[in-house]
Amino acid sequence: MKSKYFFLFTFILLSVISVRANQDIKVISSDARSLTLEFTPQYTDTSSVIINNQTFRRISFSGGEIHNANDYGMPAIPVESFSIGVPGESGNTIQVIASDYTELKGRVAPVKKAVFKGGMISYTDYLSGNYGSYKTEDIVSFGEFGMARSFPVQTVNIYPVQFDAEKNIIRLYKKIVIRINFASVKPNQG
Repeated sequence: MKSKYFFLFTFILLSVISVRANQDIKVISSDARSLTLEFTPQYTDTSSVIINNQTFRRISFSGGEIHNANDYGMPAIPVESFSIGVPGESGNTIQVIASDYTELKGRVAPVKKAVFKGGMISYTDYLSGNYGSYKTEDIVSFGEFGMARSFPVQTVNIYPVQFDAEKNIIRLYKKIVIRINFASVKPNQG
């Protein structure tokens, strides 16, 4: 019985994701043991910008948010995050099973620094001394775990922009297929 509710909850949650993401995320397959999704980010900006006489690229995609928005001066790397229903907090795994990407030479524009002056907020370009030591995140990862209406949910983070600060190479993923394997669901003992 519990697995039926879990499957129904996951289906409803994925339906909401599809509407919210403007079809950037498609469900390839789903059952009680796993979920396979395809993410195709729609890049809205890859333009060049000059900061402190250096050329950078502003990278953004529809629905993406800067995951390190408080790391002023570090590369502004966008992330796609959403929640899915899971059977429990531990034992779930996530992996990339297919992908397609293009590479650009250059550096990702840094996170702008907020400046408060006279009761107003403005943003200024700022380059951190640690910029060159930036290490990119895994392409996919689990984020926060929580409960929604008594059902366990897990945040999934997808990082379609990968940046190698040492080599000045930006990898833009055009398609990422991920599989989430769920931990075993124990039948209700009644």
